[in-house]
Amino acid sequence: FELPEGIDCDSLSSLRLFQSVRSITLEDCPPEGLGLHTDTAAGLAAWIIDRMDFQRTLADWAATGNSLPARSCHVTCTRRKDSVVRFAADISLPLRRELALGLEERTGWTPEIQRGDADIEVHVVLMKEGILVEVPLLVQKQPSLLGGGLPMPGMKQIEAWAIARSLNISVGEIVVDPMCGKGTLLIEAALWWPQARYIGCDTNETQLCAFLENANSSGVVMESHLADASGFRGLPLEDSSVDKLMTAPPWGRQFIARGGVEELYGSMLHEYCRVMKSATRIVSSR
Repeated sequence: FELPEGIDCDSLSSLRLFQSVRSITLEDCPPEGLGLHTDTAAGLAAWIIDRMDFQRTLADWAATGNSLPARSCHVTCTRRKDSVVRFAADISLPLRRELALGLEERTGWTPEIQRGDADIEVHVVLMKEGILVEVPLLVQKQPSLLGGGLPMPGMKQIEAWAIARSLNISVGEIVVDPMCGKGTLLIEAALWWPQARYIGCDTNETQLCAFLENANSSGVVMESHLADASGFRGLPLEDSSVDKLMTAPPWGRQFIARGGVEELYGSMLHEYCRVMKSATRIVSSR
């Protein structure tokens, strides 16, 4: 991952399905034999610290909105199975200790045992090819933004996010899903673009109950209506009142439309045109 010049930290923070963004501060192969025995842990730690690119890592750290200076550090060390040809099987713990002490001497970072107590983390990965050292810059702490957690799942959340993203939702807009089902589309949109007003409609009361349960679980505020988007004035909305509309209508497979999908689409499009503003955007899945 290369951090571009003039990076927008908010854009990085809103990446869909990222778990963490990390700065690679070292990727190299130590001299032969260094790390093959546990009594070389101190020498290996010194070799790592001498080659870490602190200047770039701290620049990346600051550029992604983290506060400077960091005052404490938590070190982790993992060893891949194939690394046994180069590193001792029990070197991880002594290497962690030596790295923490060496980093304290070099940078002034106080070693922390608990990850949550540290300002900055240093991850060391021992591999057959050598050593990788990385520092997490951004960590996703909201599980719902990692694509899981709805108690009543419907559409896949990554697909719902893609649909919502294509709407280019702005602050204060009214966004409607006239066939919301369990509400995955609206909930994804509300999680990522919370400054809009979201309204869900459906003809199925059971689906609307699932929608509200999902919304409550996700901590987002939704407006719901039992309404038929295929009927004339079936949506409880004023003419030309909706800024954005997104929906996943039935395709005659999982859910059957009365009268067939052609009749349904014709009538619902008339209703959509009634409630939409003249310059607007509609996104539908298929």
